[in-house]
Amino acid sequence: MLLVSASAAPVAERASVAGTLPKSSHGEEMPAEVRDLFQRINRHRHAIGCHALEWDRRLARLALEQSEDMARRRYFDHVNPDGLDPFQRMDHAGLRYHAAAENLAMGAVSGREVYEGWMNSKGHRRNLENCMLTRIGLGRSGDYWSCEMAKLTPESTP
Repeated sequence: MLLVSASAAPVAERASVAGTLPKSSHGEEMPAEVRDLFQRINRHRHAIGCHALEWDRRLARLALEQSEDMARRRYFDHVNPDGLDPFQRMDHAGLRYHAAAENLAMGAVSGREVYEGWMNSKGHRRNLENCMLTRIGLGRSGDYWSCEMAKLTPESTP
């Protein structure tokens, strides 16, 4: 059974950014299923007239840490057992944003399965289709998946 959960922060103005193929936070190629999910998301955004999300290694690191934490401590929630929500985790990582969102999935074994679950959920779909968001990071640990998206402020943009 696939479980999904979505969370979003307020949004600001629209921006355009070209998508790029993802690399891990350490620079190596991403696992095929994560790359597949990234490409599915950007194909859909293109089809609805949004700009592609650009891969962000800092958001990817946060997403992977969230997935690993959920797998290790056996919970499924946007708020971790320490009481931190995705936006507080972004703040702690030094990322400032105009808008941000997090999608989670548990129980999926493929990027396709995660994508279909998110597309069939109103909140997740709304996050993925938010044209104001410009950057993305995805992380997977076992069957725990996390997606961090944001429109970063100029001081947080590399």
